[in-house]
Amino acid sequence: MSISSKTLFHFLPKEQFLMDTLKRGFWPRYTIEHFWGEKHFAIPMVCFCDIPLSQISLHVKKYSKSGGYGIGMSKSWAMKKGITPVLYLSYKNEFMYSEIKNYAKSLSSKDIATNASDMCMKQRLLYYAKRTTESSFELNLSNSNVDEEAKREKKYKYYNEREWRYVPQISEEVHLEIINLKEKEEEKIKNELSEHTRNQWLDFTVNDVEYIFVPSDLIRKTFINTIYKSKNLKEEDKLAYISKLITIKQIKEDF
Repeated sequence: MSISSKTLFHFLPKEQFLMDTLKRGFWPRYTIEHFWGEKHFAIPMVCFCDIPLSQISLHVKKYSKSGGYGIGMSKSWAMKKGITPVLYLSYKNEFMYSEIKNYAKSLSSKDIATNASDMCMKQRLLYYAKRTTESSFELNLSNSNVDEEAKREKKYKYYNEREWRYVPQISEEVHLEIINLKEKEEEKIKNELSEHTRNQWLDFTVNDVEYIFVPSDLIRKTFINTIYKSKNLKEEDKLAYISKLITIKQIKEDF
């Protein structure tokens, strides 16, 4: 059995976010990375995971409190769009990890280039490198909403997601930001910065979509109705999207 898939999966917390994605594409919102040199970096991205359909249940429960909304995109589409796997780095790798960490510690806001061609390789790596330490590699799940098997193990391995990332074109307004993060301000900061990427949608066609996920059979019926009523989708695309609908319940029972 393959440990990867021909499909990349992206999960969403709400039905409305899934519908917005079908209408417009993926919104590269800012995410805050906490672990490089004890600084907080805000980076615009869309994240996907490269795991078999039969193994996505735990991932769904972590990233979708609603029970499972998501979309599966073909890997060939991802490659055409410049979506790439992240580089997982062990904190014990003294060479590359230490080099990037020391660079991140020394980096200031004025050092950040506003043109992609001016960015040095180390700065580019901050967009695609992911640190695997005790705190970021495994998450205690004792109070999480994941399944009982994961709770017994008390850990969630981020490495198992085999994450791929899309980062929009770097510009004067859209680039890595060094932020001073105060308690309870993270969501506010991410929302404010993400306004800069509101017009940088990652587009696709209906043929690029392999699966559309909803939590249950009941929600599938109501979501079909929502698709039919949409004024932003072509009539021929509506039928195609409906044919790709699958429930998380089906995955658990049949895959």
